[in-house]
Amino acid sequence: MTKYIITGASGWLGQNFLSHLIEDRSDSYAINIKENDLIRCLCLKEEKIDGIKSMFGGIDWIVGDVVTGEGLDLLFSDAEDAIVVHLAGLIHPALFSRDFDLVNFEGSKKLVKAGLEAGVSKIVVMSSNSPVGCNPINEHLFTEESPYSPYMGYGKSKFNLECYLRELMEMNTSPPIVIIRAPWFYGPFQPPRQKLFFEMVAAGKFPILGDGTQRRSMVYTDNLCQGLLLAIKKDIANNKIFWIADEEPYSMNLIVDTIKNILSNEMGRPCIEKNLRLPSVVGDIAYFADFCLQSIGLYQQKIHVLSEMNKTIACSIEKSKLLLGYAPEFSLVDGMRQSIKDAMQ
Repeated sequence: MTKYIITGASGWLGQNFLSHLIEDRSDSYAINIKENDLIRCLCLKEEKIDGIKSMFGGIDWIVGDVVTGEGLDLLFSDAEDAIVVHLAGLIHPALFSRDFDLVNFEGSKKLVKAGLEAGVSKIVVMSSNSPVGCNPINEHLFTEESPYSPYMGYGKSKFNLECYLRELMEMNTSPPIVIIRAPWFYGPFQPPRQKLFFEMVAAGKFPILGDGTQRRSMVYTDNLCQGLLLAIKKDIANNKIFWIADEEPYSMNLIVDTIKNILSNEMGRPCIEKNLRLPSVVGDIAYFADFCLQSIGLYQQKIHVLSEMNKTIACSIEKSKLLLGYAPEFSLVDGMRQSIKDAMQ
């Protein structure tokens, strides 16, 4: 019997991951759960998971919280040799920037320590592009060896987490740990803010800063789940960091144009031809405002997102392809098509 312990399973990425883990699939990277395997997931009290329970039967749901540590004893009861997949994290706090560290670093530490004490066999942790910040020039690609330069509170919280995990890796006394860095992802089970994003693009109100050639690595959720499953299955992944993204970064112009083409040509939704174009300095002003707000402990999602819109955040996936055999199957067009259909239905 194989045991899987998953956090964040009721979230955007988590639901995609569960579908890949549970469904019988012919993909070479599929795990294909056996009848006696155990899947145990942590969920918050306030989360409404009845619909998720009906989609994914046979899962042992534990109510708890990584911040307080509540429920971790039940989550890791009889968990020796279990595989831990830690997907839970906070991207956009409601108000206070301190919540980044409480959830992404301190909470994750509690979870990992509980797993170590329980004698789990492997820990796969979701990180982000934010610990390494933004690329110095448009043509540059981050690799796993790129120096840290964390971007704002979220980036610092993931940087602290990665440093903690890397210390465990170097001690060589813990079970294998794998860090997965994912950039901006998209796909089914998305939150309402994604529908708003598509609607703004259709209305010509989504801001493109500067000339729009700044690049963003993105990852469709099916591609990301492939990377996670490979990290679980392959021993060569142990105690390493991997970028998992689509094949190539996309310019902001291409991202917006792709969404408009799918909405108008495939879904018959009228789109405003012109885009809202603003000077690049607007991103710099938003960055300053974001920095000031987070410096006094506050967070404003729209200002933060705008602060990144004039920057390149792009990575190389060569290490993942070479060592894991990672081969992203979905292009931007394929992935956005499914993402838009899911958001607009």
